[in-house]
Amino acid sequence: MLESIIEITYHVSSITYQASRINQVYTWIMANGQERFLMRSQMICCGKVQAYRLALFAADLGWSDVTILMSDKRTVALSDQLYRALGSISANIAEGYSRESQKDMARYYEYALGSARESRDWYYKARHILSDTVMAERVQLLTQIIRLLMTMVQHQRGRFIKEEPETYEVNDKTDL
Repeated sequence: MLESIIEITYHVSSITYQASRINQVYTWIMANGQERFLMRSQMICCGKVQAYRLALFAADLGWSDVTILMSDKRTVALSDQLYRALGSISANIAEGYSRESQKDMARYYEYALGSARESRDWYYKARHILSDTVMAERVQLLTQIIRLLMTMVQHQRGRFIKEEPETYEVNDKTDL
């Protein structure tokens, strides 16, 4: 009995150690197929958590950006749409994560993906009021969230989706 407890404890410790080395999981060959599945599941779970955290961070950053945008009458409606889209990203990730079926999860992650793309679009339109640096940072953050969400949807749906590379260029404001 004691030997089996020691063996189980060693096995759990081994898996915990392996999970801490999550960046090296693809280069490290594991003997047990179940452990490989466990490690990949943990990586996907970490991606979900990272996407959620980044979405919360984007919504927090959006608060100050929306405050700036609301000071100009021309961008009041834009600021409302931007903040709603930013808040919707994390809300849909959270709701999708709580669903039992992969189909439902994927649907909510796709909603979050759409909201992230919408937020990126609103930030681009707000570039005339926000600084170029702020706009570029927010677009970069949202692009990172979009990439994570595309991976999450792909995993849930079992199919590949791809975003075409686009660059967001900003002309001098004097050209307007």
